[in-house]
Parts: sequence; C-alpha cells; structure tokens
Amino acid sequence: MRASDYYKLASQKTMTCCELKSRITQSAHAQNSPSRSTVPPVSGKSSVARLVARTLGYLYLDSGAMYRALALKGLQRGVPVDDETQLAKLANETHIELRSPTPEQEKAGIKNRVFLDGTEVTEEIRTPEVAQAASRLATIAPVRAVLVAEQQRAGAGGGVVMEGRDNWPLLFFLMPS
Repeated sequence: MRASDYYKLASQKTMTCCELKSRITQSAHAQNSPSRSTVPPVSGKSSVARLVARTLGYLYLDSGAMYRALALKGLQRGVPVDDETQLAKLANETHIELRSPTPEQEKAGIKNRVFLDGTEVTEEIRTPEVAQAASRLATIAPVRAVLVAEQQRAGAGGGVVMEGRDNWPLLFFLMPS
C-alpha cells in the first residue's frame, strides 16, 4: 500500500475506523508483517501518519522527539556529542515518554508531549542546538539501538502510529492469533 492509499482511506468520511483498520491489516498480511504496516518514505508521510492515528483513535508518536530529548539531557549534563560511549550510557539510563498533546498544544502544532525522566520537556527540545545534537546522536549505533528498543516497547501494546527516522510510519495494533 502506498502512502497516498493510506491518506485516501483515512480521509474517506464514510469509512469507519474498523474498516480502515481492516484494510491496513490486510495490507500488513500481504506484506508478511503480522504486527505492523509500513508507509514508504514519501512526501507527506507525517501528515498521513497523524491522520491515520487520529482516524483510528491511536496514539501518534514522533520517534525523532526521543532523540531530541536525549540530546537535551546530554547537553544539560555537558556530555560531548562525539563521546559515543558516554552517550550510549546516558541513553541506557534515560526514560523518555511520549504522550498525546493537549488540545491547546495540538492547535499550536505540537505532535507529542515529551517527558524526559518524568519531566515535561516538550518546548525545550525544539531549539536549534538540541536539533543539531539530536542529528549527531542519531548516527551513533548504540544510541539508536537503545531508542529503537524503546520505540518497539512503546508500540508493543498496539494502538500506536509511530513515525520517524528509525521506522517509516508504523502502525502497531494487536492482531488476532
């Protein structure tokens, strides 16, 4: 299924969430993927992912926010962005949680509320300095391994559409055995 197909399905006013889920499930089975459906990296994938999440009533997660949160913590602690060992250790010691935005935050264009070790850092992660550090962190294999594992944990229970550099938009849902 192409990204435009997901967008068309999600935007059809007459299609129920159950029907959309059924269509996506069929696509996942066709791709030999029992627990996820992927949308190829194309223009508009974030919009499609958000629309699908909203249509299905699923949580939308921008996994890039996880890298920005870890980058913020590293900057706050003075960890050099080229110290892969310290950054991997920091990733292992860090708890990052993404939640749905409040209605006010959503109107402002915020995709997720971001909590770093229990403290909300939604606004703090949106600086150029943090974005630059996050881009560097994303190139470090041990850091990516930790954050990808966290992303998989977040999607394990189903009901999540996740979008970001480690995973094209992914739709996690519980599939019958």
